[in-house]
Amino acid sequence: MKIISITTVKNEADIIESFVRYHLNIVDEMIILNNGSTDDTKYILNQLVHENLPLIVIEDTDKYFKPFQKMNCLLKKAIYEYGADIVCPIDVDEFISSDFGNPRDIIEKLDKFTYFKIKWRTYVPSINDDANEKFIPSRITTVRDENLEEYKVIVHKTLFTEFNIKLSVGSHKLYFDERYKSQINCQICDKLVLSHFPLRSKEQTISKVLVSYPNLLCRTEVDPNIGFHKSHYAPMFFKIKKEGSISDEDIMEFAKRYSLKGNEVDENYEIITNNIPMNIDFCEKLNIKYSYNPNPISDVLNHYIYLAKEINRLKKYELDMENRCKIYTDRIHDLLIKHNEDRLNIDELTSKLSDFVNNDYIEDNNSLLDINYLNNELSNCKMEIISLKNQLGHADKILNEVSRNDNNNKSSEEYLNTINCLILKNNNQEDYIRKLIEENIYLKKLLDDNSVKNDEIVGS
Repeated sequence: MKIISITTVKNEADIIESFVRYHLNIVDEMIILNNGSTDDTKYILNQLVHENLPLIVIEDTDKYFKPFQKMNCLLKKAIYEYGADIVCPIDVDEFISSDFGNPRDIIEKLDKFTYFKIKWRTYVPSINDDANEKFIPSRITTVRDENLEEYKVIVHKTLFTEFNIKLSVGSHKLYFDERYKSQINCQICDKLVLSHFPLRSKEQTISKVLVSYPNLLCRTEVDPNIGFHKSHYAPMFFKIKKEGSISDEDIMEFAKRYSLKGNEVDENYEIITNNIPMNIDFCEKLNIKYSYNPNPISDVLNHYIYLAKEINRLKKYELDMENRCKIYTDRIHDLLIKHNEDRLNIDELTSKLSDFVNNDYIEDNNSLLDINYLNNELSNCKMEIISLKNQLGHADKILNEVSRNDNNNKSSEEYLNTINCLILKNNNQEDYIRKLIEENIYLKKLLDDNSVKNDEIVGS
């Protein structure tokens, strides 16, 4: 039975070593995606890898925060590339724990058609914490009311390989097709808890809040002004923005209300706390070796440099799209002119043919020549219209590509509407041609009949 944990991490230097050393007492391997950390997180991870620990560190080339896509990508990688039987999706501030011994003994009993739901046990920093204790779960031992907590999942590989399950943002639940509902079982595992240490010090809280809140505002899949996202980081962010810092008491209060279940707790509700140290009796090798330099201002400035570069990249993209759209606009303008010219040619041919029929040109000795001339003109006109349609189709393909790359580009939508109008007009032109050809065939028939009659008269 191979158990693998998957995690994304950004600027968690104070806890990353505690997280890795603890979980290697439980899981066989850990996969960690480093999402552009600018503190000492990357350095500490590299040092742990050099110890030949069963730790896979992946450097994320895309620093944009996409928790849903990235965690599900890690889930797939853990199963197909590293042979996981059971996958534990956990954040770096979460420790799988049990009051009954090693959590592994419980995780191994997970049925292949079942996933565990395990409840958070959120720890709150206290003024009584020993700042010299480097192993985070031994330093912070105060727990808030566990009745207010969310759940997270642990999954068997079969749920992914047979039912194509997806992890939700935060791995709080699973997504799967409704037709598999009777085949997938959920078990709330009371013997496991997920010890949660979201806020741990003043420096870490300032860095976390000032980097995470702008990240939240950049996310397109959520509304930062409602629900969880409004109450999660916003109060802390605006307090720091207003006062320039936060107190230890502020951190304790924020930690008590951090990510409460469904945000259903009234702000005046008094949240009780208890002292419940996390069980580490089964662990070996928890000695913390690597130091780090907490520098929240550096973390924030590095992140804002990244955001500035992203804005610059998007501005360049916007200018490029404007230039490309201008090229397409000019091309469409030229096609419209050509279209109008072709329309005039067809109108002229239609008029000539109408005159030909109405003025009884059949009796004219040159009528056959006129029809042949019209035939040539119609053929030329039809070839020009086919060429025009090909050009319009090419422009239509390009504009569709532009529209896919920039769904918000209203200009592209207008050009696409113009193209559709042009194609409709071309269809009308084809109707004109069909009508002319039908009339031409009719005239030829009349001429042939007239020729037969003349032959009969001559023969008699």
